[in-house]
This record gives sequence, C-alpha cells and structure tokens, in this order.
Amino acid sequence: MAHERGLRPEPGRTLDEAGTQLRDLLSREVSRLLVADAPVAAVTSGGLDSSLVTALAAEAFRAAGGAGSLHTFNIAYTGTWPSDERAYAAEVARSVGTRHHQVEIDYLVLARTDDPAPAAGPDTGYGSAGQTFFLIPADTPGLEPDTSLRLAGMRGSATGFVSVHDCHVPDAARLGPVGAAAAITAGVRDGGATLGAVAVGLAQAALDLAHAHAERRGLLAQQAVRHRLVDLATEVEAARAVVERAGRRSAADPGMATLHSKLFASAAAERVVTAVEQLLGSAGYVAAHEINRYGRDARAVALMGPTNDLCKELVSLTWHS
Repeated sequence: MAHERGLRPEPGRTLDEAGTQLRDLLSREVSRLLVADAPVAAVTSGGLDSSLVTALAAEAFRAAGGAGSLHTFNIAYTGTWPSDERAYAAEVARSVGTRHHQVEIDYLVLARTDDPAPAAGPDTGYGSAGQTFFLIPADTPGLEPDTSLRLAGMRGSATGFVSVHDCHVPDAARLGPVGAAAAITAGVRDGGATLGAVAVGLAQAALDLAHAHAERRGLLAQQAVRHRLVDLATEVEAARAVVERAGRRSAADPGMATLHSKLFASAAAERVVTAVEQLLGSAGYVAAHEINRYGRDARAVALMGPTNDLCKELVSLTWHS
C-alpha cells in the first residue's frame, strides 16, 4: 500500500475498507513515534491534520499504559490575532482527554540602540550596526500590534506590524549584547534551519496535484507527460537533498549551505508550481484551486528573511573576505 506519492487502497477494496486500512496505518505509525527515551507530547493547532494525530496519539498513549495523560501544546502570540486557533486546540484536547498547555509568546523587537559594542563582531550583512533585540511582553504600555494585514500568501502565519511609542522596557528584556543583533541573526543560519524546507513541501504538494490530475485524466499513458513528471520529481528530490544537507550541518560551512538551500529550494518550488499550473490547464485557473495557493506561498518564501537577494549578497560577501 505504501506509495512514494502517498497511500493508495489495495485493489478491490471499498471506500469504507480503504478508510479503515488508512486509519490502521496511521494508528500504527503514531504509536511507533510515541516510543522514545524522553517524554513525548503533541502540538495541535485544532486543525484537521493535527487534531487527528493528537487523537490517535492520546489513544495509543492510553493503550500503552502511559502514566497520566498525553501532554498537548498550542503555541500562539500573546494578544488577539486573526484566525486564532487557541480555542480549537483546547476543544480538541478536552475531547480526546489530554493534558493541554497553552503557550503564549511575546514580541521579539529589533530596535536601534547605539553604536555596536565590541562584542558585536564584524559586519555580517544582516541589517545596520547598532541594533539590539528585545523580548517584550504584549501587555507592555506603548507596544501596539497591528494585525490588519491581509496577505496574498502564507496566511497561516501571524504576520503584522508592531509599533512602539514611548515604550519603556528593563535591561532584562534585552537579548544578547547591545548592538549585536546582526551577529545574533547571522548565527541562526549556522543551525541549519532553512525556509527551503517550506519550499520543498510546497513543491511536493504541487507535484502530488500533478500526479493526481494525470491519473484522473488518463494522461499517464502519454510518454511526454510521464517524462515531464519525472523531470519535476527530480527537481523536488534535488531540492530536498540540499535542504537535508543543510539540516545535517555536514557541510564545511553550515551557514553557507543553509543560504544555498533556501535559494535553490525556493526557486525550485516556483518552477515546479508554474509547470504544474501549465499541466493543469484551465482547471488550475480556478481561483479556489490549491495550486494558486501553492504559487502564492512559494513566492512568499523567496521574500521571507533573509530574502533571496540578501542570501545572494551574503554568499558573495565571503568571496572578498
């Protein structure tokens, strides 16, 4: 039943039988993931996918004789944001009987403070010198979030402006040395975390749509279509390999590998989505079709920090050092 593009029911099974088979497979996989040397928890947004995984995990946890209840977490910004999921996550937790924890995070504010301190280090290409990070609670007077932005893509991301007017914070709210924000930001890329992973997911989703469309329309009988899908699959796999290498931090310069992974994967995602749009024809021109959302999200990855232009600049700066 396992398939590289997802799960397919065994021949001759009814839809109900296939549903039961899929549930059994999901249950076994979730149960396997609960086996660990450290306590395991689930993160739930209250959406369909995470709710199903949370329910299966809670069921498997009880069946395995786990002490107490499975712990679940939901993470949200402090304050009120559009599409707030906290209530949905809490309802899922109550329904499946987990011990739920609501985590609210404060605002990370980048502010111009003074000339860089000696500890700030050399110019990294990230922002101007003399900037400092502060972690500010949402209820601090003078901190005003603006959540009215309507994004073309990445709508699942809580994105907006934060205005600061006569906002006084203690030195304890400072993250890192004064004036060293650029160096801190530059250090993050060495961890291997890359938005290229988001791009790979988008490219894979678009490729899955193309396969499903080709199967429904009987297009897989055409060699040209099959070969085109192979080309797209190869591009997705190449992007995935670059992103995984960045995540392993096995390159001689992990930071450079992270930058390259974002550049390559984000460009690959846009190419794959565009090719799939062409393959879908008029079906992909319907506003509600998923491929349009994938296209908007893929473009957003290139614009998210560091932007692709900044990634190129950061890579090229090392050639003159």
